[in-house]
Amino acid sequence: MSKFKQVEIYLEKKDWQKRSIVLEGVSENDRYLPYLEGRAEGRFQQLFECILPDDAICFDFGGNIGIIAAILDTVCPNGIVHTFEPAPDIFNILQRNIKANELSTVKAHQIGVMDCKGSIDFFQDSAFGHAISSDEDPQRYIDRISVTCDTMDDIVQQLAPTRLDIVKIDIEGFEPHAFEHCKWTVDNLDPIFLMEINPWTIYNYGKRNPEEFTRWIFNTFNHVFIINKDYSQRNPIRHTSFDEIIRNFPTDYSVFNGDEWLDDLVFCNHDGILKGLNPDW
Repeated sequence: MSKFKQVEIYLEKKDWQKRSIVLEGVSENDRYLPYLEGRAEGRFQQLFECILPDDAICFDFGGNIGIIAAILDTVCPNGIVHTFEPAPDIFNILQRNIKANELSTVKAHQIGVMDCKGSIDFFQDSAFGHAISSDEDPQRYIDRISVTCDTMDDIVQQLAPTRLDIVKIDIEGFEPHAFEHCKWTVDNLDPIFLMEINPWTIYNYGKRNPEEFTRWIFNTFNHVFIINKDYSQRNPIRHTSFDEIIRNFPTDYSVFNGDEWLDDLVFCNHDGILKGLNPDW
């Protein structure tokens, strides 16, 4: 029995069988695990089932303890899932969860995606750990560590130079940094991106302008969707607009209100994403 707290989630396989996934947390008081109980990121699994083939090549930046990797392993049993987690304590848990749950398609890499190649300062905090900006007050994070990083284009060219179906990215406010070096990936492979957008972390951790980054997404990609939070609707995503997204942004970035401003965006340039969705929008 692990000394760390665990959570059991159930994923539905394509043969309608239930798959039990037991994920170990980083401590007995890991505040991320209660967030997962009873949820299992159901909309993400539904999305993957709609848009991905069973042999999909998948990237999971910000792999944490492995929930998205487990879902992708379930939906794409003949594919390859590359999951990336730079923090050493979290990476060790990720590896144990991959082994314990026999996630045979998943390959774990102890590296983060960033706007540079080399190393960055990092603060470990379960699922909420994040890079530390060079503009940050050096006294704010006393327990910082150094982790390895590389750019998105370099990582993609090393591991999936000919095909990439989806890139999930959730790196606590440093998403704008990661997308600074994505041109080769977008131009040559045109994957679908699934990205958490949290304006508070982008502003306070990443030190970037959330509105400018959001505008860049809409200017760069032909199709931009948002995860559909209306569970009475069949489609896991729906079309969204720049105005809708920034309407939810905070007016005061010094105040943190949990997940109030958090959304998940899905974007790409090719039309293939539309094929698996219900045409009755």
